[in-house]
Amino acid sequence: MDKIRQEGRADFQAAQADLQLGLEGVRKALTVLRDYYANSDAFVQQPAMPEKHSKATGAGTGIIGILEVVESDFAKNLAKEEAQEDDAQSEYDEVTQENKVAKT
Repeated sequence: MDKIRQEGRADFQAAQADLQLGLEGVRKALTVLRDYYANSDAFVQQPAMPEKHSKATGAGTGIIGILEVVESDFAKNLAKEEAQEDDAQSEYDEVTQENKVAKT
């Protein structure tokens, strides 16, 4: 039972790290895009755009909307994984305690 629990914990830790990394990346992307579309002076370090260039606000709104959905999905999946891990740990602790009582 200990080995199974250790494997479950290792799987959770790997999934948690992946989900947190993904969530962090999506949040950074959202910050950059929101800053770019909200501020006309964003990315000042870049060379001046040709005079005919203008921001495609509709496309930016669509991309930001998609990333917000992705962010929400990552957050839900992370919460789900954490809840499952908590349940698995509680069940393991309960069974371990019952086994200790049964031996005595």
